[in-house]
Amino acid sequence: MDDRDVLILEEYIEHNLPDNPKCFDLYAYSRWAAYEILERVIHETMKLPSHITGVERIPAADIIESFIDEMDYYYERSSSERAKIAFSIARDEGKCILLYICSLHPKGEF
Repeated sequence: MDDRDVLILEEYIEHNLPDNPKCFDLYAYSRWAAYEILERVIHETMKLPSHITGVERIPAADIIESFIDEMDYYYERSSSERAKIAFSIARDEGKCILLYICSLHPKGEF
């Protein structure tokens, strides 16, 4: 993982989550999901390199998959329809981001 993943995510947000929402809920939860994923990836890129710590950084795809799993978990345990909608939208946005970021990495590089 490197700073390129952060740039890819920032580009995704800029081009795929416009500032003029047609459906506020979809817009708000999608944007929240994208920024949450971006924050997690930035946090991981700020860790010291593995040659210093002895621990490999978590790849962006794994971080995104973990986010998707978390949204599934919260969706399944939620009793509120509003919360289910929020977690479902966030999960779906995570899947879109995962497809996007994976499509930009050469095979075997991720």
